[in-house]
Amino acid sequence: MLETSPSEGQYLYSEWLAFYRSSDEDDEVAALEHLENALARSKRGSTILRHCWFLEAAQASALARGNAAHARVWLERASKLRRPLSIASVEASIAICEKRYDDALVHLAAARDFLIRQKLDSGLIRFAKEKLDEYKHQCVMARDQVIASVASIHEVAPPA
Repeated sequence: MLETSPSEGQYLYSEWLAFYRSSDEDDEVAALEHLENALARSKRGSTILRHCWFLEAAQASALARGNAAHARVWLERASKLRRPLSIASVEASIAICEKRYDDALVHLAAARDFLIRQKLDSGLIRFAKEKLDEYKHQCVMARDQVIASVASIHEVAPPA
């Protein structure tokens, strides 16, 4: 992976790309390390870049760390920098963290619709759509598992 010194001007951008690459490779530990590196030096970045990092931190707090409260704090920080174009994916992440799978599915659909309306087709957009589909699949599986568990609890044993 490309290494850039923290003192170099392109450091934050290279950390952003490394974050996405590590995420794409399902290397959560490395992805979170790149995210934390960027957040530690985010004051050097532009408002838009910091906004993006804070939204990523919100999602990571919910999905990787399992901390919905911290996710909401990061979302609030991002929203103070500038108005987000869409918070649907962050809301979906928080709902997943809180095991509100039906709510998460609604937010995931809204996030996907937002991306489609943008009519963009970059590698990052394709990656985002793949992740949304992955989260949707995970939500459906988790929701169905909860439903099956509840159903098994309510089954009546046949008389002896």
